[in-house]
Amino acid sequence: MTGVQTCALPIYFLTFAKTLYKSEDEAARRSAVSRAYYALFHEVKSIVDSVGIRVDREAHEHKRMARYFKEAGIPKAKQIGQGLEDLREIRNDADYDLITTKFSKNTSALQCALAEKFCNMLDSINGKELKRGLVAYAKLINEL
Repeated sequence: MTGVQTCALPIYFLTFAKTLYKSEDEAARRSAVSRAYYALFHEVKSIVDSVGIRVDREAHEHKRMARYFKEAGIPKAKQIGQGLEDLREIRNDADYDLITTKFSKNTSALQCALAEKFCNMLDSINGKELKRGLVAYAKLINEL
């Protein structure tokens, strides 16, 4: 098996984000960044959940999902985990730091492109190998 099977809904988030970043409206561009992040987050969460690792609906789970990918022992997964962390930081700025003015069309487009890059990178990872790495890490930290 090559590539990781995930659900389709996160891709719709990314498609929607790509329509929002073109807007003249700053709120829409901020929303694009948020939707792009959540596209990747839900892809990662779906994979972690698929191996039987419990994922709660708590704020700390965002960092935990990134950590799982960073610690799965696969270089591309590590890049995805780091990308997820980076995108979350920008998403937090978009959602909570209303004073910042860094959400231009270019900035928002870049965040969407990065989320898409990492989502596509998931397709190039051997799914069985990734799942083995996730389970091994979960056992190492006594979460499975």
